[in-house]
Amino acid sequence: MGVDRFDVESDRGADVGAAMKINMQFITRSLIIIFAVFGILLAVLVMLPGEILLRGVSLWITRPLDSTPPPPTITAPRGSIPNGNVGLQEWVIYKDGSRELRGSGFLIKLNSGDVIGVTTAHSLIDLGEQGNRLSKIAFLLPSSGNAVIDSDTLHGSAGVARTTFDLSVDYVLLRLNGSAHSNYVLAPDARGTPQPGERVSLFSGLGDDQGNRRELQGTVFDVEAQGFWVVFDEWFDPGMMSGSPVMSQHTGNVLGMAIVMSPRGDRMTIGFNPIGNLVKQAEGAKEFVKIGEYRR
Repeated sequence: MGVDRFDVESDRGADVGAAMKINMQFITRSLIIIFAVFGILLAVLVMLPGEILLRGVSLWITRPLDSTPPPPTITAPRGSIPNGNVGLQEWVIYKDGSRELRGSGFLIKLNSGDVIGVTTAHSLIDLGEQGNRLSKIAFLLPSSGNAVIDSDTLHGSAGVARTTFDLSVDYVLLRLNGSAHSNYVLAPDARGTPQPGERVSLFSGLGDDQGNRRELQGTVFDVEAQGFWVVFDEWFDPGMMSGSPVMSQHTGNVLGMAIVMSPRGDRMTIGFNPIGNLVKQAEGAKEFVKIGEYRR
């Protein structure tokens, strides 16, 4: 009996069709499992406490730096960083007359000609709280301990201590009592923020061990609206340096305020609140409340 070629090919076609059907079912089931696992992981992440989630993000952020950006082309006019102490000690004065070192700060001159004080919100966590004992905030020279100027009034609403990587929320602006010497007043950089690869100098409000100013040099490696980051040439103790100014080595003007330190591999980095944001908050201020009367 002759072979029916058509029947043989039909059987083969049926086998191929069955195999394709099985493959599609396998792929469909695999996709369902993958999406289910992804959904479970996403649900777990959403349910995690903010501190744990932030720590996880922190581990990713603190990965070693690949490299720093190349030097940028800066079209802004060149200038020189002022001499003397441009970073100042920040002291709180309580209603009973006692005082306490809280960190660092500096003074800036606005376009209006007004000079204001700048410091961090996280150094003044009791500001505006029930039972607030604060009366004044004073800026002192690290070289002598002499007061440059003090303030008993906020310049606009106070910011809040940062809890995420948005550094722009962490600030307190101050109306000053009297006039400060021009040697201690900084000019905001008109660009509002630095450029990646730009060389900068951080001036500790604490000065050095001898009371002289302390300059710490670094390179800008990340710039965003919520803050910028600088990797420094050396490791140092950043304690009480929050609120210190960072200056452009090109323009000589202040670029931002130190907020938080974060190691990146074997390098030390610090995040800054951009000066453009601080100036914007200052120029938009509408309320000027006494420090001792302020409530959040």
